[in-house]
Amino acid sequence: MRLGVRHPALGAQSLEDAFQKAAELEVEGIEVVYDYARDATALGQADHAKELASLGENYGLVVTSLDLNFLCAKPTLIGAESDIAEARDFIGRALATAAGAGAGVVLVPFLGKNTIETEAELQTAGDAMLELVDPAGEADVILAIESTLNRHQQLFLLDYLGNTPHVKIYFNTGVAAARKLDVAIVLRDLGSEKVGQVHFQDVRLTPGKPPDYGVPLGEGNVDFGAVTQALRAIGYEGWVILEPPMADRSLASVKADLVFARDALSG
Repeated sequence: MRLGVRHPALGAQSLEDAFQKAAELEVEGIEVVYDYARDATALGQADHAKELASLGENYGLVVTSLDLNFLCAKPTLIGAESDIAEARDFIGRALATAAGAGAGVVLVPFLGKNTIETEAELQTAGDAMLELVDPAGEADVILAIESTLNRHQQLFLLDYLGNTPHVKIYFNTGVAAARKLDVAIVLRDLGSEKVGQVHFQDVRLTPGKPPDYGVPLGEGNVDFGAVTQALRAIGYEGWVILEPPMADRSLASVKADLVFARDALSG
């Protein structure tokens, strides 16, 4: 397994600054995150894909994935048809950008206000994603779905979308733990062929309080030993992307998480 990091965690002032800092940390990959719709306007532009590819080459990094985090700001893929159409357009442009930049994954998040909470929303999400399956295949890029769904719902969604190698699950350890899922069982049920990429994130769970994602790796409730064993058991050999606490965007915090992740994966 290879380690990468989400670019906003580095506290960079620009994309190039993020790539430089990631290179200084000696990680192998970087996930480019689009937190706001205004950032996503660059998607689909040839110059942007070339910029990402050039930065990766210059700093010796793989652009692992493009995270469309801005889709969480509203029910973009589970709500009004106009929002779904706009989201599909963004995702289509992201697929083109990923292909041009050499990134193998576009992360589609069903989190925040885009969280699937009902069977009707699950059906709507499936219908929305169905039209993106062929474009993903044509771009040879994986659409990786990150969500709060349990393993049965995840498997249903993948089956609904045709169990294609171009649609997989983006597995987030912190989100799974916050949902009180058995992380190891979910990973083993999915298998390596259904896991597109993995976020290493921790979370502290306190009764009566919302999940606290502002904790470094190893200081929350995620059993990373069990996570690592499960990943090995299913033969996962892909990217593990660090998702450090966003409140502490510093190299020191990312370095500490890197040390922890490397120990966990080698233990």
